[in-house]
Amino acid sequence: MKKDDFWSVTIIAFVQAAGVFEAIGFAGMDLYWDWGLYIGADFKSWLQKCRCVLNQLPMRQWSKKQIQKVVSVLIVITLYVRIFLVAVLAVSGPLVCLRLSGRARKQDHGIADGEAFKANMKRALNLFYTAAFYHGGICALWMMTQAGANTLIEVIVSHQHGFSRKVIRAYLRKTKDMCLKNKTSATSWNLITYGAGLLDSSLPEDYAAGGRVLTMLIDKDVPLQVRRLLIRSPRQRIQKLIDTLAWRSPADQEMTWLAARIVEHLASDLNLAHFPGTLDCISSLLHHKTLHLPFVTGQRGGGEGIDKDLLLPGLRILENLAHDTHNCTLIYNSRGLLSKIVAPVSSNEFVEDTKSSTSWTKVVEGSLKVVSRLMGSSGSTGIKMRRLIANNSNAVKNLEAILEMDMKSNSGIIELQMRALEVLTQLALYHPTSAPSVMRREKLIERALHIFLTADWMEDYLKDVKKKIDKPTPSQKNTSARPSMGTFNKLFKKVIKEKTAKQVREEKMKEAQGTAGRLKEKAGEALAMLSSDSEAIKSFTGCDDDINRLTELLDCNIRTIKCKISTTDTVEIDINTGCRISAGVILKNLSNYVNVPTLRKVFKQLLSVEQDEPFTSGCPNEQCGDRSLQVELLSLVTAIRANTNLNLRETLLSQTPRDTLEDFVVRLKKMVEDNMYATPACLAIQKLTCELVIEFIKDDQNVEMIDRHNIVATLLEASEVMDCLESDMLFAGVDHDCYGVPLKPLSSVLAKNAEDLLTQRRQALGITINIGPASAPIP
Repeated sequence: MKKDDFWSVTIIAFVQAAGVFEAIGFAGMDLYWDWGLYIGADFKSWLQKCRCVLNQLPMRQWSKKQIQKVVSVLIVITLYVRIFLVAVLAVSGPLVCLRLSGRARKQDHGIADGEAFKANMKRALNLFYTAAFYHGGICALWMMTQAGANTLIEVIVSHQHGFSRKVIRAYLRKTKDMCLKNKTSATSWNLITYGAGLLDSSLPEDYAAGGRVLTMLIDKDVPLQVRRLLIRSPRQRIQKLIDTLAWRSPADQEMTWLAARIVEHLASDLNLAHFPGTLDCISSLLHHKTLHLPFVTGQRGGGEGIDKDLLLPGLRILENLAHDTHNCTLIYNSRGLLSKIVAPVSSNEFVEDTKSSTSWTKVVEGSLKVVSRLMGSSGSTGIKMRRLIANNSNAVKNLEAILEMDMKSNSGIIELQMRALEVLTQLALYHPTSAPSVMRREKLIERALHIFLTADWMEDYLKDVKKKIDKPTPSQKNTSARPSMGTFNKLFKKVIKEKTAKQVREEKMKEAQGTAGRLKEKAGEALAMLSSDSEAIKSFTGCDDDINRLTELLDCNIRTIKCKISTTDTVEIDINTGCRISAGVILKNLSNYVNVPTLRKVFKQLLSVEQDEPFTSGCPNEQCGDRSLQVELLSLVTAIRANTNLNLRETLLSQTPRDTLEDFVVRLKKMVEDNMYATPACLAIQKLTCELVIEFIKDDQNVEMIDRHNIVATLLEASEVMDCLESDMLFAGVDHDCYGVPLKPLSSVLAKNAEDLLTQRRQALGITINIGPASAPIP
C-alpha cells in the first residue's frame, strides 16, 4: 500500500470508527447532531442555576464562592472544547470522506515496485473508496435535508397557526431529545404538555417561555384543552401562577400578564378555599400603580396589536371566579377588593369618561360583569350585593345614564348597555318599598321595551357604522389621488387592496349587525325576567302595540328585521331563538294578548321549529336554544288553554292547510321522541306535551287520530327516562323547574292519566284498542 493510500484509508477508517455516522439508521449521527446543537441550551440552563446558587451564598463564604467560580469556568472550557470537536467531526466527517475517496480513486494501484501481489489491492481499494464516497455523500445530504426539514416545519407551522418560530424550534428540540432518551415518553407529549412542563421550571426564562406557549394556545382557540390539563396538574403549579399575579417589578410585567391570562381561563374551575392568598394577588392587579405601568405592546396572529394591560385580565379572573357561590361570598367579604370592583361604576365623572375613552369603556364593562355575577349569586351574598348597589346613588345614576347614551358616541356603548341591563334588572327584582325604586323599574321596562320591540335605534346605529366604515382613510385618499394609468403590477395590487378593504368593511358591518342583535336579545331576557316577577310585572303597561309586536316575534314567517341604512342599502338582522323565547315568556306572563291569533302563531312556530342535535355532540348552549323555545311555546299554549275555553281542534283547523291537526299531533310525537334525555328542558317538553295531549283526548273527534299515531305509548316511554331526574329534583326540594313547570304531578302520573283517559274514550266510542309499541327506542 502506498503512503497516500495508507493515510486515506487511515483517516476514513478513523472517521467511520469514531461513530460520526453509521450504515444503518444513522443513530450515531443523531447523537452527534443533538450534542452539537442542543447541549448549548442545556449548559446555559445549568450555568444559570450555578449563578443563582452562588448569589445566595453569604459574604463570609467568599472563598468558597471563588473556588466554585473557578470550577465553573473550567467546566465551561471543557464543554465548549467538546462541543467544538463534536461539531467539527459531525459536519466535516462526510466531507472528508467524500474528498479523500474521490481523490484516492484516481490513483494508480498497478505494479510499480516489482511486487505483483500489490496489484490485487486495486479493486479492493476502489471498492472501499467508492463505498466511502457514496456513504459520505448520503450522510452529507441527510444532514442538509434534516436542517432544511426542521426549518421548513418551523415556517409551515408558524404560518398556518401563527405560533412563534422560536417556540416551535424549542418544542422540536425538546421532542427530539425525549425521543432519543425514551421513545415511549412521547406518546402523551404535545405542545400543551410542553408549555405546562416549563411552568415548573425554577428558571425565569423557562417559566416565561411556558407562559408564552400556553397563552398562544389560548389565543388560537384551544383554551378548553389547556384548562383541562392545568386543572388536573399539581396544585403547586396553579399556586405558582396565582402568586405571579402579585409580582410588581417592571421586568416581570410580561410574566405577570401571561400568568393573568392563564389564570383567567382556569378561574371558573377554581375554589378560592383551596388557594389561600388568591384574592390578595388579584387585588394587586387592580392597584392604582398597576394602571400607570407602561403598556407592553404584543401582537396576535395576522398582525393585530394587543395591549398587555393587567387591569382587564384581573377583572375577567374575578368574573370567572364568581361562577361559584362560595367564591362570590369570599369576594364580597373582601371589602378592599370589592371597593375596587365597584369604583369604576361609582365615578363622579363616569359619563364624560365613558363617552370620550374606549379603553375606559372596556374597564367599566369588566367591572359591571363582576358586579352582575355577584348580584346574581344565590343566598345572602346576592341579596347583600343588590342592596349595596341600590344604596349607591352614584352607581344607580350612572347605570341609568348608560341606557340613555348615544350609541354613536363610542363603539363600546352597546356592550356597556348590555351589562347595564343585567345589573338594573337585578336591582328591579330587589323590592325596596321606596317610590324612586318603583319609578326606576318603570323607566327600565320602558327603555327595554323600546330596545326589544322597535328597530329605529338599529337603523340609526347601523347608519353611523356604515358611515364610519365607508369614510376613506388618509392612505386610501392618497391612493385615489394617484393617476389611474400605471403598470399592470400596480393596477393588480390596487385591485387586490380594494378587494381586501371591501371584505374588511363587510366583516365590520356583519359584526355591527350581530352586536345590535345581541342587545335586542339582552333586552328581551331582561323583560322576560321582570315579567316573571310578581312585583315587577305591575310596571308593564301591556299596550296593544307592544302586544302586537310581541306576537309578531312568534310568527315563523318573519325571520329578519329589515333596516334601511341608506337610499340603496338595506340590511337584515336575524330574529334569533332567544328573542322568540323572551317574547313567549312575556306574553305568557302578561295574559292580555288576543288569544286566537297568538295561538295560531304558536302552533305554526311549533310545527316549523327545528329539533336540536342530541346532547352527546356539539355545544350545549346552542343545543338548548330550540328546546327552550319548544318549552316556552308549549307553556304558552297551556296558559292560553287554562285562561280561556278555546277549542284547540277548531283553532288548528282554522289554519291553512286543513290537515294541520294531524300534522300537529305527528309533530308532538316526534318532539317527544327527539327529547328522550334526562334534562330539565326535555322533562318540561314531555310534561307540557302530555298535558296538551290530554286536552286533545277530551274532544271525541281527536281520539281516533291520537290512538292511531300511538303518541300516548311514546309519552309513557319518555316518562321512564325522566324518572331519575324527577327523583333528584324531589330530593333537592324543588317545586318548579327552571322553566316554571310544576314538578308535580310527575311525568309518569301525567302519562298514566293520558293512557287511562284514552282507554275510557276508546271504550265509550267503540274504537279498537291499539296496543302497538312506540316507534322510538330509549336512547
